[in-house]
Amino acid sequence: EPVSAPVKNRLNTDGFVKIAENATLELWLSEQLYSMRVVDKQSGYVWGSLSEEKPEGLNKKWTAMAHSICTFEYYDEQNNMQRLSLLDKTVKSDFKQNGRTLSCTVSAEKIGLQFTFTVELTEDSIDFSLKDDSIKENGSGRLKSVYFMPFFGCSREDEINGYIFIPDGQGALMRFKKASTYMSPFEKRVYGFDAALDKIETANNLMSNRPNDYLASLPEITFPVYGVVHGSGQNAFFAEIKNGEESAVILAYPAGMVTNYNWAAARFDYRVLYEKPVGREGAGITKIQENRNKINAEISFRFLSGGSANYSGMAVMYRDILKGRGVLGKERIDDNIPLRLDIVASEIKKSLIFNKNAELTTVAEAIKMSEALKESNIKNLTVSYKGWQKGGLNGSKLGELSVNKKVGSLAELEKL
Repeated sequence: EPVSAPVKNRLNTDGFVKIAENATLELWLSEQLYSMRVVDKQSGYVWGSLSEEKPEGLNKKWTAMAHSICTFEYYDEQNNMQRLSLLDKTVKSDFKQNGRTLSCTVSAEKIGLQFTFTVELTEDSIDFSLKDDSIKENGSGRLKSVYFMPFFGCSREDEINGYIFIPDGQGALMRFKKASTYMSPFEKRVYGFDAALDKIETANNLMSNRPNDYLASLPEITFPVYGVVHGSGQNAFFAEIKNGEESAVILAYPAGMVTNYNWAAARFDYRVLYEKPVGREGAGITKIQENRNKINAEISFRFLSGGSANYSGMAVMYRDILKGRGVLGKERIDDNIPLRLDIVASEIKKSLIFNKNAELTTVAEAIKMSEALKESNIKNLTVSYKGWQKGGLNGSKLGELSVNKKVGSLAELEKL
């Protein structure tokens, strides 16, 4: 991906106090906004959330969440979900520092909820953690979920040339754009569908006319990670859920989805609503988990600058992390590594009146691909060429073997 136009600092450390520093990072805290800023010493870039104390277009609840280091949700006595952040007046936060570790005891006395989380500046990351034994529920509030730095690296619409990386299937990029209308945000459990708590049947959720038992399952999260890039090849951070991923959800909201900001976060779920069966016919009632999930939540933020500040740099960084932990074995390096190449020739494309056929890869181009790979000494190839029939991949009739002449001829197919 080409390096984008230079991204200038839109944040600074005015009103913040430097609380920790290592060879590459500085950590700054504002006890007035309960917010943090991170300075990448290699590039001078300042990471944080909102540039204004009272931003236009955000109400008090969203402003508090966007500024605050930590936001938590709880169920009240009527089983309604409520959200509080450190900046809310009903929340008391007590900070204590020990070297490069900052601890914060959060108390919401009105609902009898208390917990302590820590922020530690290590040699190469900033780690947030919340031990389960620090959580106290002595009132009406039952802890639902916790976020750390939810709006970290956010951008208002397309003010920054950048994107959010999400681990959806093979990985996906959500680019910063002007606010638009969306049906829903990206929100997925790290370990996918939970048969004990999630509804087993979700009918018509893709505007189909029958239950979705025939639909292909959507891509699931591959790794417990996400990232944000501000200017490809300039500034980026990479977040990894290091503990508690079994009860975590990764979210990404594009501008226009509730707010005009692009933001991404991890949410640790301690309780969820579920449907409890009460009859033989499968009827049920909605209940809240009585006992919270026992998890020690931990998330780590690492920073990239220069040529590695992109999604490829994040992949290399994570690979090195997993290698260091002994999760990955040795790389296979020889002349016979197998490679499967899936190529789509053509596909149906929606149009105003009639659907059209879009040619994506000609047979000649597919041949060039395989030849180029062989010239690069990648010879153990399995090539799958789909959608060469009339109508394309999903528009051809069953049993139809007529070649779409726009992608190539039968002779070229035989050559391939």
